[in-house]
Amino acid sequence: MQVQAASSSQRREHGVLAPELLQLIVQYIAEPTRVFRLLRALPRRVLGPALSSLLALRYTYSACELWPVLHVRFVTPGAIIPLLRDAVPIFQAIQITSPDFLPTIERIVLSSTKIHIALLLPYEDCFQAGLALCERIASLELMLFPTAFPMARICTFLAYLPDTMERLTLRWSPLMDVHELDMILDAIVHINCRCLRIVSAYDPTNACPTSVVLKLATYIETHPIERLYLEGFQLLDDASRVLCRALHHCPTLQKVHFRGLSDVFMTLFVTQPFAGHRLPASLRCIKLFPLQLNAATMEIFQQTLATSQLTAVNLQFVRLSQDGWQLLWAALAQLRTLLRLHLDGIQFQSLLEWNSMVVGLHNLPRLQHLRLDVGLTLDGGAVSLANPVEAPLFYALATTQCNLTYLALCYVSDLELLAAALTHMPQLEELVVDFVSNTAQVATLLRLVQASPTLLRVAFHEHAFSMLDLVSLFQQLVAANVRWVYLDLFASETDVDPSREYRDVLAIAERLCQDVPQ
Repeated sequence: MQVQAASSSQRREHGVLAPELLQLIVQYIAEPTRVFRLLRALPRRVLGPALSSLLALRYTYSACELWPVLHVRFVTPGAIIPLLRDAVPIFQAIQITSPDFLPTIERIVLSSTKIHIALLLPYEDCFQAGLALCERIASLELMLFPTAFPMARICTFLAYLPDTMERLTLRWSPLMDVHELDMILDAIVHINCRCLRIVSAYDPTNACPTSVVLKLATYIETHPIERLYLEGFQLLDDASRVLCRALHHCPTLQKVHFRGLSDVFMTLFVTQPFAGHRLPASLRCIKLFPLQLNAATMEIFQQTLATSQLTAVNLQFVRLSQDGWQLLWAALAQLRTLLRLHLDGIQFQSLLEWNSMVVGLHNLPRLQHLRLDVGLTLDGGAVSLANPVEAPLFYALATTQCNLTYLALCYVSDLELLAAALTHMPQLEELVVDFVSNTAQVATLLRLVQASPTLLRVAFHEHAFSMLDLVSLFQQLVAANVRWVYLDLFASETDVDPSREYRDVLAIAERLCQDVPQ
């Protein structure tokens, strides 16, 4: 009898996955929700130290902070350190935003783990820990402002970074001497980063020195940059020309995001007068903010767009004439590769401009991502997207945008019309709606969700809900298998104690949705 019992026990043990194999399986699960549901469903004895510690960390960090990358965003209590040490072998990458945690992570991280750092290097201990981790740093974000910590020391740290580092972000305080950027560019010349971001506070009275722009242009031309983000630099005319030439001669450039640069540079970039009015052949995505073109430059931009291979266009705060908008929509219609279109902060000045957008959308049936943050101003006053202007827009979406997987609309007033349009979008996975407050009931919002059975993520902005409405909404969203919910809320006038009410609602939502981000 004892022998039979032992054999039965051995068979049960043989049926249990080894912790190492379970860790390997978990690596192939991308969604945090699924990972923690799996870990909770398994017996603790089969998890092993690493997965048990990961599950225990869920009481301190959110699911998204723990998977698939560990995000250390605050100074961690000492009791958590052993859990982090045991869980570290699971992670292929760790992101650190707390400078106080750098010395600790330097002691417990594995040599194979990639490190993503987003912080300031304010003191010597942090600097020394960063040096010890240098060879494993895959991305670095530094916020630079005048301190007692010398720029020469920061440049020393940058010089030790691996030449294979993937991403570098420099956030530049307006109090810094812009000539110090010259020192930074010298220190990173050995790094072949594929993503470079340089962010500064825009100061129209303080132009970036041409010598610095020349050095940046040389770096762009001689390094395999794929994504470039520049913000807040006032460029002189000659410097703008130098930088545009460098961008055109970068054979690896795929995505650019320019925000708050001088108007001269923005115009030169979109018209490309030095390159036969052609964008770089490798370029696939442009994000420009702001953009102001006259009739002549808009015609050239139309030619430039039509000959490009762009798959994504994001234009923010664009200022065009009525004819300019018609030229833009005609150019986008000729862009056969276009899959993503985002228009943000656009204020049309007439119904003719508005209708040119509606007609333009009819000519873009291949779009997969569409964001419209647009408004209409008539007779000097702003108008929300109310009937009758919403009706033709939603009709255009319903009849031509059947391939959309992502749709974001702002200032919507008629949610019933929108729900009807969504029934014609069988592939829609994500919906973001900013709507005029006090116009939507929970039942109406649910009709939006039910209109697209493929929806996985929804976000509703700028609305007041009562506690009962919120509970009902959460219950229905869970029943509809929506995996991700975002609500931007403000208090309802019927709530006696809004802060207490919403705390209760979030507690209920946590039980209903478990690890779904709220």
